[in-house]
Amino acid sequence: MYATCVHCVPNQTIKGSLKISSNYVSHLKRKHPDLYSEYNIYKDAKRQRMERSNVIRRTTCSFSQELFEENVTRYILESMSPSSTVMLPAFRQIFDSFRIKHGDKSLKHLTRNTLKRKIDIIYSEQMKIIMNYIKNVKYVCTTADVWTAPDRRIISVTAHWLCEKTLKRKSAALACKRIEGTHTAEVIAIELARIHALFGINNEKLVATVTDNGSNFVEAFKIFGLSSSSILVRLSLNNADELEEMETNDSAGTNNDKNNNETDEDNDNDSESDDYNDNDDDDDDNCDNIDNIPVENEEVSDQIDVILPRHLRCASHTLHLIASSDAVKIIRDDLRLKRLHKEAIKECQKLWRKLRSPKNRESLKKYLKCSLKRPVVTRWNSLYDCLKQIITLEDKLTNIQQHVNFEVGIREHHFRYIKDYLLCMEPLALGIDKAQAETTCYYGCLLPLLLSIKNKWTAILRDNNVVFCKKLVKGMQLKLIDRFKDFFEINGQGEVAALAAITHPRFKD
Repeated sequence: MYATCVHCVPNQTIKGSLKISSNYVSHLKRKHPDLYSEYNIYKDAKRQRMERSNVIRRTTCSFSQELFEENVTRYILESMSPSSTVMLPAFRQIFDSFRIKHGDKSLKHLTRNTLKRKIDIIYSEQMKIIMNYIKNVKYVCTTADVWTAPDRRIISVTAHWLCEKTLKRKSAALACKRIEGTHTAEVIAIELARIHALFGINNEKLVATVTDNGSNFVEAFKIFGLSSSSILVRLSLNNADELEEMETNDSAGTNNDKNNNETDEDNDNDSESDDYNDNDDDDDDNCDNIDNIPVENEEVSDQIDVILPRHLRCASHTLHLIASSDAVKIIRDDLRLKRLHKEAIKECQKLWRKLRSPKNRESLKKYLKCSLKRPVVTRWNSLYDCLKQIITLEDKLTNIQQHVNFEVGIREHHFRYIKDYLLCMEPLALGIDKAQAETTCYYGCLLPLLLSIKNKWTAILRDNNVVFCKKLVKGMQLKLIDRFKDFFEINGQGEVAALAAITHPRFKD
């Protein structure tokens, strides 16, 4: 909008806004100093009147007590704050200072008991929403994981499905509950069956359950899981009568099918990663204050049959095993490669240990203009990222002795080896990142991803781009083919992966 200054001769037009007066005030300050002084006096007087009136005046709001309580409850849930937050004087003072009222009544604060009742209501509503989503989709895939703290074990289950209209992935958390006792294969199978039954997920709707390569999960699905021989037929049928007839025919030939798709893998907890990890950096997950929330349909769980769906091993976790377990064994089997790797990683570890000292950490950050990352024991990607950062800082680390009061032993030949190692590991690292993408990685992307990793390693060997790590590349390529044998041979699970790939919009053309 435009305003005309009546004090200017001739009148001058100033461009501005109804909500922002800075242009008009600037004009007064530049052209009419006397009027600007009067404006400041008027503004100060108005502010003082408002401050005096606020002592006794309350702000009237348009929302109700119920909406106020709902907003506070949502804040507590989303921030994962303890329920005692609503009783803190500092928290209540936030709203007291606003002097908010609805109609003639002041808004009341929540108590802990009221907050807990509100949380139970939201929980029940959310359960109904998730159940309704799952009820209205044809196919669902679930993921399951178990992790441990010093005094408890937690099982978590999530569900995933595709929106029929947009083909976007939708996800929901189904459970995060404590397991009493040891998480054996039988216990895991029973808990999974209970959770699936609670949400009305049967084995006709459930395409597969994805887990890591833990031996207990593998054993649970071997004992209680369905055969995967008819999965292609199941996915193609829409008529329930046809499905029943086909499964009857398939059952007659089940004994002749080869049932060797699943073999026990080394548990990730047994992978040998001491060569490049500092055990003091291991950050244990805190699982405190996780309680089981009772659900209305809990009683049905004791009467269900324990029949698990088809089992898929997490591709990201399997790729991680190649990097964290298989690669370490390949390096240890070659004396020259072992010596080079051990020397380079040892010097990097010394540098990372220096970060324990606040004084060293501050001096390094001041000189490098960034904070050095430290690897996490349970995530090989973090080692890759840390080594990559060291390479980007090669010039500064080479001349670091002049700027810090401690020695850094990473020499030129160490940098050469690390570059060689990173070049070999880059296809695998990028593959892991893509495989664990939250919304952009579909099952149809898996087979092309595996072929891409294999082909990149082939190109590295063909072009002689590596000097020290040729045996490492060859060994990892063989392990990749071995761990994903069905996919490369287009057999069993590989058939489903190939079908998913050729029907994926990104690859079908």
